[in-house]
Amino acid sequence: KKVCSILLEFQNFSCINNPEIYLDKDGRENICYCLQVDKSGDMASDYTEIHEAIEQSKEVELSIEHVYRDELKCLYNGRLQVFIPMEEICDQNIRLRNYYVSGMTINAIPISIEDGGVVKASLKDTESNPQKLIDNEYAVGNIVKAIVQEAEDDIVRFLSGSDKQAYAFRKDLTYSNYLFLHKLYPVGCEYEYEIISIDYVSNQLRLSRKDLVDPWSICDIKVGQLVNATIFKIEETYFASEINEGLKIILPYSELSWLESEIDKEKKKIKLNTDLELKVKAIDINRRIIITSHRPSDNPYQKLFDSLGTEKSAKVKLLKHDTYGVIGAIDNLKVFIPISETHIANNFFEYKIGKEYDTIIKCVADDGRSLIGTFKPF
Repeated sequence: KKVCSILLEFQNFSCINNPEIYLDKDGRENICYCLQVDKSGDMASDYTEIHEAIEQSKEVELSIEHVYRDELKCLYNGRLQVFIPMEEICDQNIRLRNYYVSGMTINAIPISIEDGGVVKASLKDTESNPQKLIDNEYAVGNIVKAIVQEAEDDIVRFLSGSDKQAYAFRKDLTYSNYLFLHKLYPVGCEYEYEIISIDYVSNQLRLSRKDLVDPWSICDIKVGQLVNATIFKIEETYFASEINEGLKIILPYSELSWLESEIDKEKKKIKLNTDLELKVKAIDINRRIIITSHRPSDNPYQKLFDSLGTEKSAKVKLLKHDTYGVIGAIDNLKVFIPISETHIANNFFEYKIGKEYDTIIKCVADDGRSLIGTFKPF
């Protein structure tokens, strides 16, 4: 390494990769370097200039080749590789791509020549230091006024002051996933915003609405409450809506009717932008959704159960059976007879699918969408 460093400092070579260890035919280790020869003879003068800059703490002009997460890779005179690590750029971690871009010219102070001949440099105490790019008026965290210039589906562009361009994404402006930004933020309207980041490459501010409040933090919706909602999206198993600019509402298709046979018919009646009055069935704070129902208030299962009198007996036509029990119907109302209600010990009730049997109706199912029956006693 020492020989290579001396060779690179005073001759016309540059190392284009790290040393690699290879084994020869006798199994002996050989350290190999890949060197690039500078036939023009300018590499030696580049190193001489860098040596002088290191000794005098003098700035040199560099061209940025790549911007990485934690360092800048640059070229001096278009030939000599220079790297600037994060600790020599800023005392705090910043997003370098907000300040620098490939092809940009910057001033840096060389501080050492590392193994392989690569130069290490610093931006501290130079005009290219990102801290020098920050002016007091537009520092992160400051509150500024901005006027809406353009509103798209997921981004709004602003003008702050006379010439400062700014932008904000949907999540910076609202908790709503469905409302149109151009309606929430009409062109020409002025609001107060907080600066949350600064992109010095494009010279733009990223803003966030100053008084933005999470609607879930102030939600006072209760189970059983009626809410008015507009259908904004049709999913595979539910309609999606929203109230209070961010409280997501879902209306499962199963909540459109008490009768399975009518769900498809009810579903076809509802289109995008349909306004509905919905009843809150459950509130899931962890999933941040409100589950609603659009069934009629009168449950036909409960109505039939109440009409059966004290004996609660009815003719049930058996439709099919499985490992859980027997499924039947009274007219078009579903009756479920659990397997435990089809036998007493080893004595099983004999039945045939397609026939009607006198059945005791025990109750309405917990979800209200079927009756629970029994063959006992038999």
